[in-house]
Amino acid sequence: MTIIPEVLKKIVLFEDLSDEMIAFVAGEVHERALTVGDTLFQEGDKGDALYIILDGTLEITQKAGADRENIIVTFKAGDYFGEMALLDDKPRSATARATSNCQLLALDREDFAVLLEKNPAIALQMSRAISERLRKTTPFTTRVLPTPPSEPTAQETNAVRVFISYSRRDKAFVQKLHSAIRAKGLDVWVDWENIPLTADWWAEIERGIQNADAFAFIISPDSLQSRVCGDEVQTAVNANKRLIPILYREATKEVHIPAAIGATNWVYMRSEEEVANNLPEMLRIIHIDLDWVQDHTRLLIRAGEWIQSGRDPSFLLRGTDLRNAETWLAKAEKITDPKPTPNHKEYINASVQEVTNARLAVRRQRFFLGSISLALLTTIFLSIIAFTSYQNADQSRRTAITAQALAESAQADAVTQQALAEENAALADFQRATAIAARAEALEQQGIAVQQANAAGTAAADEAIQRQIALTQRAEAENQRLAAEAAREEANTQRDLALSRQRAAQALSYLDTQPDLAALLSLEAYATSNTLEAKNALLTVLQRGLSRQIIPVSPPVPIQLTPLYSVALSPDGERLAFGGGYGELFIWNYAEGRIEHTINSHGNRLVWSVAFSPDGKTLASGGLDGYIYLWDTTTGKLINKYYAGNVILSITWRPDGQQIALASGARILTLNFATNKKVGEKSLSFGLNEVAWSPDGTKLAVASKDDLIYILDADSLSIRSTLSGHTSDVYSVAWGPDSNLLASGGMDKTVRLWNSAESQQITVMNEHLGEVLSVAISFNGKIVASTGTDRQIILWEVETYEAITSLKPFNNEVHSVSFIPQAGELILAAASRDKTIGLYEVMTEQRLSDAVSEDLGLIYSLSLDAEGTPFALTNQTRNQLEIIPAAPEQALNSSVPETISAPGAIQSAAINLDGTVSALGYTTGRVALQNYLSEATYEFFLNGPVYSMAFSANGQFLAASTCLTTDPTLECENSEVKIWDLETQTEINTLTGQPGKIVSIAFSRDNHTLATGSDDASIWHWDFIEGQTLGLPLNRHLAAVTSLAFSPDGSLLASGSADTSIILWDLLTNQPIGEPLVGASGDVSALVFAEDGMVLYSGGADGSVYQWVVDIGNWLDLACSLAGRNFSQSEWQQFFETTPYHSTCPQWEAGQ
Repeated sequence: MTIIPEVLKKIVLFEDLSDEMIAFVAGEVHERALTVGDTLFQEGDKGDALYIILDGTLEITQKAGADRENIIVTFKAGDYFGEMALLDDKPRSATARATSNCQLLALDREDFAVLLEKNPAIALQMSRAISERLRKTTPFTTRVLPTPPSEPTAQETNAVRVFISYSRRDKAFVQKLHSAIRAKGLDVWVDWENIPLTADWWAEIERGIQNADAFAFIISPDSLQSRVCGDEVQTAVNANKRLIPILYREATKEVHIPAAIGATNWVYMRSEEEVANNLPEMLRIIHIDLDWVQDHTRLLIRAGEWIQSGRDPSFLLRGTDLRNAETWLAKAEKITDPKPTPNHKEYINASVQEVTNARLAVRRQRFFLGSISLALLTTIFLSIIAFTSYQNADQSRRTAITAQALAESAQADAVTQQALAEENAALADFQRATAIAARAEALEQQGIAVQQANAAGTAAADEAIQRQIALTQRAEAENQRLAAEAAREEANTQRDLALSRQRAAQALSYLDTQPDLAALLSLEAYATSNTLEAKNALLTVLQRGLSRQIIPVSPPVPIQLTPLYSVALSPDGERLAFGGGYGELFIWNYAEGRIEHTINSHGNRLVWSVAFSPDGKTLASGGLDGYIYLWDTTTGKLINKYYAGNVILSITWRPDGQQIALASGARILTLNFATNKKVGEKSLSFGLNEVAWSPDGTKLAVASKDDLIYILDADSLSIRSTLSGHTSDVYSVAWGPDSNLLASGGMDKTVRLWNSAESQQITVMNEHLGEVLSVAISFNGKIVASTGTDRQIILWEVETYEAITSLKPFNNEVHSVSFIPQAGELILAAASRDKTIGLYEVMTEQRLSDAVSEDLGLIYSLSLDAEGTPFALTNQTRNQLEIIPAAPEQALNSSVPETISAPGAIQSAAINLDGTVSALGYTTGRVALQNYLSEATYEFFLNGPVYSMAFSANGQFLAASTCLTTDPTLECENSEVKIWDLETQTEINTLTGQPGKIVSIAFSRDNHTLATGSDDASIWHWDFIEGQTLGLPLNRHLAAVTSLAFSPDGSLLASGSADTSIILWDLLTNQPIGEPLVGASGDVSALVFAEDGMVLYSGGADGSVYQWVVDIGNWLDLACSLAGRNFSQSEWQQFFETTPYHSTCPQWEAGQ
């Protein structure tokens, strides 16, 4: 084919060859034709040729599983491939298939070998070009052996890949979402279709997350409590994946939301309508900076391969790939999500360094080879001259000999021929001498060349030595710099430790006088350094300060442009209504933190009263214009209005929602809500300030300006009784939930409690410094809130009649206060003339704990099932145990049966951590084990009653205790703990020495240590393999240590006692953190940490189960809630002096 040379000149592989070399190559290649769909070679075939595409297109694919292929690259006219076949005889690493009719040129390995033999220069030039291409080629095209089948990445398929993390209980929703996303052309990773049956499931999940461009987390109560889902979120956070939280089912406030999920905007998909509306928004988020995200994923995969290979340099980036990666990394400052990981940076920097080192090595090699080549060329040249001279001399010598023979035979010409022969012989001798001299000269020049080459090598070696010396000196300087940096870091660390301890001490000093300031100081102590003292101060502040406190709710209600005089909370707690001084009426969505409706009403005159209907659908407002307006709370539209003829100071709804009562001047009016008609009217002697309908709907309480409280019949409006005691105007009244207790406040600065049925005053409470303008009673009747002209909110305990806390957040009179009227959280709202609304949560119980269940029976132990759900092993009778979920609404995923029966009286019991094996201990010393998977049973024996048992976390070991005092009438003075290896069913050690009766045992989660608790209140920590104690005994409890548990990370030991307290021990210092946790109702007989270590479950002998917040992150959040503010500027100057001001709690405004 005459055009082959012209075609070859246009191929990158041959572009540097001369025309003569091109002609040689053209003579060795041959043509090959393919039709569309033809396979040129398959993955695993023997490689035997290089191919050049003259016309058409061809794709290269690799296998990805049994029935999938990934398209690696598509070649077109002018491209070449298969060059590895010229260099080795290994199998093809991919399949080549024509995607259109193709015309190819092929150079077989055998022909390349002939070309190498005929013209080494051509082969050398082609080898260099092939090597340069291989250095620039990605690992997919340079591998010569098939790689193991793996899940294709989004970059390999050119599709955007989304990983979905979810709880099994939400699978039906996820399947629908999966289909919807797939329909949009995205690749979705879910565990029901992407994990092979025989695969390591967690490794496959990690690979799926690494290969994904976006990580979608389905938010529901189950996923937030799932350990596996938590691990998936953490893996995505570590890989800096783009997070897309999708709210499917609302979680309760007690459920912890991972920080990364909580800090990212959620996509709401709680209904099919929201899925349809918000799916485009989800897709938009996924496609933001998509090229950047896909490069992030591709480079992360490449970095992972490099790390898994032991950082093999062959996996590093080169050529265009490296330049693109450097450009990508430089853009990181401008891209907020996702950021490069440390693996990205290490991989790219290592690639840059490898290329730099290779260039330096090539330069040194070229210099050395050039010197040697010059010397060899000189030697060859001189050798050629010498050899030519030698040949001439030898030829002359043979001619002389011939001439001499002719002279002897032709004596007639003897004289003449002899002279000629002698002349020729002399010439031959001269030429021979010349050749010898030339040869000697050549050898001398060769020696000089070798000396020069050696000298060049020596110089290069000297240069390398000097370079090494410089590198050593630079490394020494770097080591010194690092040492100085380490010393500086150590100094900073010691400074931070000292400051942390100082601030922790300051926090404790303000504990009783200013708990909000103590909370802020403890937060700064921990932020400076997470010392034991900081954690101790933080927990102590929470234990002291989180009881009976008014905690501001976030987000706060914005400051309004008008003074506020009235406020009401809807029954469901989702809305807040407040009225202003110029007819403004606002409906605030408390759940979403936004104003829903702003209404201009009442002729721009003051709104004195607002009240939600019992169903929350209607809002009534009354004001200075004498009108009562009824509003639809959903639309904000007016439903109806009624003119009362005088100022309306108060409105109240009948509990059934059928009627409204209002105080207008000196009259009480009742209206039918449906007909907007007056039902009844009652005139009293003096002006009326407030009216309140009793919860049972039978009575009205009226606060009057004649110092009295009137109790009216709700139907007839007749006076049932009169309550007398206030010494001036009564401003406010509020009913308790029993329709008997009544609270009132008035101009005389007092809050009074009344027994309305007996018309008796119960008590007078004096704490306010000004007039009491408003009172309210909580739904449970335990707390009274009061506000007034002294700008305070005071909480009173009904049972003790004492003020339990107060808050002064306002700059003017507080005219109205209101509780949510239905059972639930104690949310309190207050409206002030300073144009602000205060919204607070009233906490009457310890917020660090929460009762999970009660009346489960005597709890022997607590364990976790496969889903991390806690369950209790309880004793209903002496010879029967029950397995009960700690939370009644949860189901268990455990192999242990719900009921375990025993042949005799059970002294102690335990279940291993995964719930597959139970152990029962008897008074006879017998320990009986049952494996519920294999159905195997076996037993061990102690020398006395089995008082306590525990399994190791991995289920390999069992520990059991008994008393060494054999006489049951005597008190136990010493105990022993036996350790068995359950795999070999042999005893491996016996621990002795701890005084008293050992009644609790726990293994650390790493299965290396053991803790034992005694009835002498001591805790011993053991290396149970060596039989040695670790450190001194822990002593803080006041009674027997009845339960123990190690945290999953081994940093904490929790101990429960018959003194009803729980202590958290820091195992690094063997010191307790904070004060003992109190609130359990009896002996703490069982403890277990949740898998994430954020919650501690405790079980009691009374059958109750509590959960305790032990996560430092939650402690920090609670401390900010307790503080309710940030440092003021003067406080910051007092405690931190020159340190620049910052907000300690970001949810609160910076201090003034």
